[in-house]
Amino acid sequence: MTPSEHQERPRRLHLIPRFGRGGAEQTILDLARAFPDVETIVGSAGGDGLPALTRAGVPWVPVPLLPSSPGNAVRSFQVIRQLVRDRPIELIHSHHRFSSLVGHAVSRWTGVPLVCTVHDLATGHQFLSRLAFSGNVQVTVFSDAVRAHVVQHFGMENNRIHKIAMGIPPVSRPTPAEVTDIRRQAECGTHEIVVGFCGRLVAEKGPDLLLQAAVTVLSRNPMARFWIIGDGELRPELESRMRELGISSRVTFFGWRNDSQQLLGAADLVVVSSRREGLCRVAVEGLLLGKPVIATRVGSLPELIRQGDNGLLIPPDNVAALAEAISLLIESEELRHGMGHRALVGIEHQFSLEAMGLDFEAIYRSSLVISRRS
Repeated sequence: MTPSEHQERPRRLHLIPRFGRGGAEQTILDLARAFPDVETIVGSAGGDGLPALTRAGVPWVPVPLLPSSPGNAVRSFQVIRQLVRDRPIELIHSHHRFSSLVGHAVSRWTGVPLVCTVHDLATGHQFLSRLAFSGNVQVTVFSDAVRAHVVQHFGMENNRIHKIAMGIPPVSRPTPAEVTDIRRQAECGTHEIVVGFCGRLVAEKGPDLLLQAAVTVLSRNPMARFWIIGDGELRPELESRMRELGISSRVTFFGWRNDSQQLLGAADLVVVSSRREGLCRVAVEGLLLGKPVIATRVGSLPELIRQGDNGLLIPPDNVAALAEAISLLIESEELRHGMGHRALVGIEHQFSLEAMGLDFEAIYRSSLVISRRS
């Protein structure tokens, strides 16, 4: 590709306050792969997920979108407006309410269309959120639960919210030999039942609930193992609590791993103990890996988990219910394998990258048409 041809590629700017390792960030990376003929640019205040952008060849522009403050709103507006002038941007796609607010101001000033994706069930700053989503802004969600949330808390008309198919890259299920090797490296026997957790170690994901439940589970099933994949602000506290509970030999903290899917694939079941959740990628990945998923009945998780069929749903913040669900699956190989088999039914076509790309392309084109008419 010559420099002049590169210059002619349309550019789309994705805004996110912090580029970490969560589902919103993975969606941005997936969209960059879905549109190879478009130059994807990410504007954020930084984050530990930036190396993934480098590996994907996606340029990053520092934008002071964190913390959310009036001063940073003004500074971010100035940076993005200048970016739109210097590197003509055809469309802005925001992934957080504060970045949506700033993106909305830039869109009104420059005429560049804005698409906002709401990923979670946050409820604060209703007035600013309603302002960010006003006018010709196209709003997208990945689940019916988030759609209902946006209608209820931010007063948006239901017909202005577009539900998009979330795309998940094809998962690589480890072979039996690979499972044996993964467990050997983790000093875990093939006869032990492994409970897998993957995600940010923050309060809303509920890793503390899993540790508390582990005590009860281990009293009934002392050969159970708990793999915690991920990192976050709670990790030191969780590791200290693990030692206090006397379960260090049965719990492994892996930190962030590029092979997290392989690790989950070597587990026997997956736990999503979230207190709040939009559409949980880990739950989808667990199902795609053919694992039964135990999940809290929050957000869109009931849209994914069919009670007693491909997993178990439990009340949020309920350690006893979590421990009972884990013990039930540990103690019944037949139930565990049956749910894992049914987890795969119909799921792969439901979460394809191609479907997500087509859905977003339709929204992008509609936004561009509306912008030209305005």
